[in-house]
Amino acid sequence: MMTLLALAAFAQAQPAPSVAGSGLASIPGVTIRTYDVRGKTIREILQSLTAAAPMNQSTGRPVPATSGWSIKVGTQVTRTGSKCAITAVTTNFTGEATLPHLVPDPATPPAVLANWNSYLAQLDARHAEQLRYAYDHRAEVEQAVRASSCDNWQPAANAAIDRLRQQASAARSTDPAAQPQLRDVVVTPPKK
Repeated sequence: MMTLLALAAFAQAQPAPSVAGSGLASIPGVTIRTYDVRGKTIREILQSLTAAAPMNQSTGRPVPATSGWSIKVGTQVTRTGSKCAITAVTTNFTGEATLPHLVPDPATPPAVLANWNSYLAQLDARHAEQLRYAYDHRAEVEQAVRASSCDNWQPAANAAIDRLRQQASAARSTDPAAQPQLRDVVVTPPKK
């Protein structure tokens, strides 16, 4: 019973580590996955993050968060003799993001936890921006299909999706200063 009270007091005294902020969670069709990291100091958390993070397929290096999306396209057509017309187009956006989740530890100092929560919010916002761009521009795929013909709607859809990927990639900042950073903090022990 005493342990439960101590944990409850700890939970009330410190902000809870969030899984994902409003950014990713606010985009329809996005699934958020997490992987656990542990630590009471920034150094411990970074070591755990490096060991548990997904790997970048191109570089083979760990990345703290990943995201991706796809748009599936369906059409309905009407054929009359040798004429064909696209009568309906549907698009289905799906996205996925993977973020770290700090396993709660009562010994984690509030300053470290606040730094972690800020870092996680930055990761969430960065990946939400990328997925939101694709989600908000999915109508361009539908427009490309509607402007095509029954015979070439699939290449038109693929070209529109490729353009959308290029635009989203160009919009993403590669400036190292804009990348989320988990910075070390000085934690002073409590006075006895």
